[in-house]
Amino acid sequence: MLELFGSGRTLKNAQIMYSLMLTAGLMYLLIAYLLVPNVIGGIFDPADPDFQLIEIALAVLAVITLLLGAGFPSVLTRFIRGSGNASADALNFIIVRASLFEAIGIYGLILAVLGAEVYISLPFILVSMAALVLTFPNRERWRKIGGENDDQPGRTF
Repeated sequence: MLELFGSGRTLKNAQIMYSLMLTAGLMYLLIAYLLVPNVIGGIFDPADPDFQLIEIALAVLAVITLLLGAGFPSVLTRFIRGSGNASADALNFIIVRASLFEAIGIYGLILAVLGAEVYISLPFILVSMAALVLTFPNRERWRKIGGENDDQPGRTF
């Protein structure tokens, strides 16, 4: 992935990826609350006990995903480190973390498509977007996770 975007600009690349994932969260909101009710309709009845089990299962999965991404970054680091390139490792960490947070929004979208009420599925998407905003990669966070100094004036993409 590092070679694709060019070396020396990995922090900027991470910021672009995070921005794209935030944009995806906005698309999930639009799909869940404009397209699903008006075009697709829910697949399940929200009062169905089986559907409530699906809601609970996705809520538990979302909490585990959130904890893994936000609460236990050292667990992620153990699996990602080792390429020998600190910036590549930092970029990989950021991609995996952002993907975990985006997955929470996807859980909310799935619930909306299946027929969940707004007050059930909306928090998933909002938590996903909030987690992405709160962990947006800036220089301080980049250096904290081991990214090298990417300040190279005059370089372009």
